[in-house]
Amino acid sequence: MSATVFRRPLAAVLVDPLRHCAAAAMLLVVAAEVGVAQPAGQHDLTEMSLEDLLSIEVTSVARREQKLSQSASAIYVITQEDIRRSGVTTLPDALRLAPGVQVMQMDGGKWGVSIRGFNGRFANKLLVMIDGRSIYSPIFAGVYWEANDVLLEDVDRIEVIRGPGATMWGSNAVNGVINIITKHTSETQGVRVTAGGGNQEGGFGSARLGGAAGSKFHYRFYSKYNSRSGLLLPSGERANDNLRKSQGGFRLDWQPSERDDVMLSGDAYEGGNGERYVLTLRVPPYQQETAYRDSFSGTNLLARWTHRHSERAQTQFQIYFDRVNRDSLLDRNTSFSLGDAEVQYQHDLSSHRLMFGVGYRVSRDYTPAEWAGTFDPQRRTLQRVNTFVQDEITLLPGKLFLTLGSKFENNTYVDWRAQPSISLLANVTDRSTVWLSAAHAEKSPSRVERDLIVDIFAAPGPQGSLLVGQVRGSEEVGPEQLRAFEGGYRFSPLRGLSFDLAGFYNVYEDLVGIVEQPPVFVGGTPPTTLLPQVFANAEEGHRLYGAEAAASWRPLEAGALRLSYAWLRGSTGGEAYLTGSGHQLLARWSWNLPGNIEWDSSYRFTDAFSTIPAYHRVDTRLGWRPARRWELSVVGQHLLDSQHLESPPLFAVPTEIGRSIYGKLTWGF
Repeated sequence: MSATVFRRPLAAVLVDPLRHCAAAAMLLVVAAEVGVAQPAGQHDLTEMSLEDLLSIEVTSVARREQKLSQSASAIYVITQEDIRRSGVTTLPDALRLAPGVQVMQMDGGKWGVSIRGFNGRFANKLLVMIDGRSIYSPIFAGVYWEANDVLLEDVDRIEVIRGPGATMWGSNAVNGVINIITKHTSETQGVRVTAGGGNQEGGFGSARLGGAAGSKFHYRFYSKYNSRSGLLLPSGERANDNLRKSQGGFRLDWQPSERDDVMLSGDAYEGGNGERYVLTLRVPPYQQETAYRDSFSGTNLLARWTHRHSERAQTQFQIYFDRVNRDSLLDRNTSFSLGDAEVQYQHDLSSHRLMFGVGYRVSRDYTPAEWAGTFDPQRRTLQRVNTFVQDEITLLPGKLFLTLGSKFENNTYVDWRAQPSISLLANVTDRSTVWLSAAHAEKSPSRVERDLIVDIFAAPGPQGSLLVGQVRGSEEVGPEQLRAFEGGYRFSPLRGLSFDLAGFYNVYEDLVGIVEQPPVFVGGTPPTTLLPQVFANAEEGHRLYGAEAAASWRPLEAGALRLSYAWLRGSTGGEAYLTGSGHQLLARWSWNLPGNIEWDSSYRFTDAFSTIPAYHRVDTRLGWRPARRWELSVVGQHLLDSQHLESPPLFAVPTEIGRSIYGKLTWGF
C-alpha cells in the first residue's frame, strides 16, 4: 500500500493571567504618559531595490548577524514596509509575500503554512520562531497559527529560509525556517492606535505604548483584538468558523553596560474559533457533521542576555517558557507546557568564525481528546538535549568562504543523531554572488505518530456486524530524514534591477505514512471488526526538486515592481506528496502618488494541487497620510472571485474564501 502522510489538529495551552497584567499595565502607562514624542521616521523599504535589501543584516541562517547577500542559503526577508503596504492583517497572509512559501486558509481562523511542499493543517517539516522562541508543537508537529500571533506593526522583519536549517536550529527545521523578529523597543517609542473593520475582517483594533527610563532602558506594552468573520460554504452561506481573539504583551530592552544587552518579553492571549467537522460514529449514520466553538489560551515568557567579551567574541544565553490550553472537538481539554534554555558562544579568529552551543528542552502535556480520538498514554514528558558547532572558514579574503557544521541531538524518542551541513559561497564580482550547499536534516516523531488512537471511518458489515477503520500510533516510528542539495545566484546587472535565484534537490527517506494491518475481530454488540492502520516509516526515496526566483525593478523614483516565482515538482509520487503548488507567481507594484497617497496592488497565481483547482488573486490597497500622525487605508482582497477554495478538507467541512474589503485608521504620537 502506498502510505499517505496523516495530519490532525490538536495542541495545547494554559494560564492567561499575564494578559490581564499586560493590559492593566499598558492602560496605566498610557494614562501617565500622554505626551510621548512621535518616533523617528523610518526609511520606506518599498523604495529600496533588491540589491539594497541584500545588505540587510539577517540572523536566522548563521545565528549571528550577516548581510543577506553573504548568506549561503535561500533566504528572503519580508520587511515591515512590505507588511504595511500589502494590507495583510495576519502572519500567514504576510508569509505569502515570500517565494517558495505555500499558504492556504482553511477556515476563519486556521491556516496551513509550509515551504517547498508537504503543506497541511500542521506542516511538520517547518520550524517557526518568534524572536527565536519556537512555536512548533511537539504534539502534532506543527503551528497553531490562529493562536500564535504578534502585533504586525511591531514586526521589524520576517526572515524566511527555504531549505533545511537543522544544523543551527535542530530537528524539524527540515524544509525551512521562519523567524519573526520584532523591533527593538527604542524604535517603538510613543503611542500608536489602530482600528478598522470590513465584511471579512470583522472588527479589529490595537494599542501600543513605548517609553524609556534614561538612555539605556526602553519598553513597550501592547494589546490587540480582532473578530474575523467566518468563511463561506459552497452555497454562499456563512460557515460557523468565525474567529475571536484578544492578546496583550510587553517587551523590555536594557543595556546595563556597553558590553551587555538584556531583553525580556511576554505575551498572553485567549480566543475561540468556530469549526465544522465530520466526525466518525460507530452507530448510524456513521458520519455526522458537527459544529463546535473551540477555545484556546496561553502565555509565554522569553529572556535573552548577550555579553560581548570583545569585538571578536560574545556569549548569548536564552530561556523561554510556554503554557497553552485548547478545547475543541479534536483536542478536548488539552494542556501543554514547555521550557527551553540554550547558550551559544562565537569567536572570530583571523580566518575562522567559530560558533558552538548547547541546549535543553522539556515539555509536558495532557491530551485526553475523548471525543474524536484518544492518546495512550494521555500524559507525556518529552526531553531534548542538543549541541552544535559551526565554522566559517575564509579561503580567499573577501572572495571565497566555506562553512562546516553539525547539530547533535538526543530526545525521548530518538537517540543521538547528527545533522551536518556544508556550504560554499563565492563573491564572483562586487555585484554578484554564487553559493552551493548540502545538508542532512530530520523530523522527530510527534505524539500523534507515537500515541494517537482514532476512528477514521465506520460502516455496516455482513450479517449485522460493524467495520471500523482505526489509525493507531506506533512506538516503532522513527525520524524522517532529508538530504538536501541547493545552489543560488544573486546579481544586480544595473542599478535598480536585481535578481535572486535558487534551485534545490531534496531526497526524503523514512517518511511517516499509514500502513494497513490484518483485520482484528473485537466482538461486542454489534460484532465489530477493526481494520487497523498504523503509523510507520513506510516511504523511501521520494524526491522533490524545484526553483525559486525573486526580482526587483525600480524604473521610477515613485514606483517599484517586485516579482517572485516558485516551481516545485516530485520525481516519484507525482504531486501527491506536495500538498502545495507546482507553480506560484506573485507580482507586486508600489506607487507613491502626489498628496501623500500610496497605491499598492498585487497579482498572484497559485497552481492546482490535490483536489484544489488553480486560482488567481488580486489585492489592492489605497493609503493616505493627511498628516504626520494619521494614516487612512482601504484594502480589497481576493477581488477576482466571489469565493474560492484554498485547501482540501481533513475531518472538516470545506469552506471557501470570499471577497474582502476593509478600512483601517492609524493614529500615533
